[in-house]
Amino acid sequence: LDGFLSRFDLRRTDPEIAKEAEKEVARLILQFVLKDPFFGHFLSGCIRQVTDTLPTAGVAVLKKFVLLLVNPSFFMTELKDSAERAGVLKHEALHIMLKHIIQMHNPRYSNKRLYNVAADLEVNQYIGHPWKLSHGAILLSTFPELKLPPNETAETYYNLLLKHFNLVGSGSGQNTGSG
Repeated sequence: LDGFLSRFDLRRTDPEIAKEAEKEVARLILQFVLKDPFFGHFLSGCIRQVTDTLPTAGVAVLKKFVLLLVNPSFFMTELKDSAERAGVLKHEALHIMLKHIIQMHNPRYSNKRLYNVAADLEVNQYIGHPWKLSHGAILLSTFPELKLPPNETAETYYNLLLKHFNLVGSGSGQNTGSG
């Protein structure tokens, strides 16, 4: 594992922090069940993995299972409080619910990094009280010059970003990863 982690500039988390992160994810999912039941039930049905193999958090579909992956160091030290941690969990759930993780593989979205930004623009509009976004979250206001319309789809944001950054047909649409 250490070789894999070093290749991607990741580090192994202290086991105590990893244990804390597992407990915090479980506690927050229970809070969702009480305060935001739709998301609470969805998140409680995910296979949860606290792992150092990604820098922040993410979701994946593996056959018929939804995986919720959380980097424990990011989750417990970089996020300020429970409201931000819950915001990250809701953010990841929305990527699954809005099928971004499936659309990411659509050849129409050849610039995977840009699609990830567009998907984040969509989902981050749906994170609200009592949960909150962490500092540095991608928002419509991240691109003030574009005057992006609210409540649009990732596809719309992707096309607007492509057009703005003149990436259409420029060869920059290569697979650049999922961010």
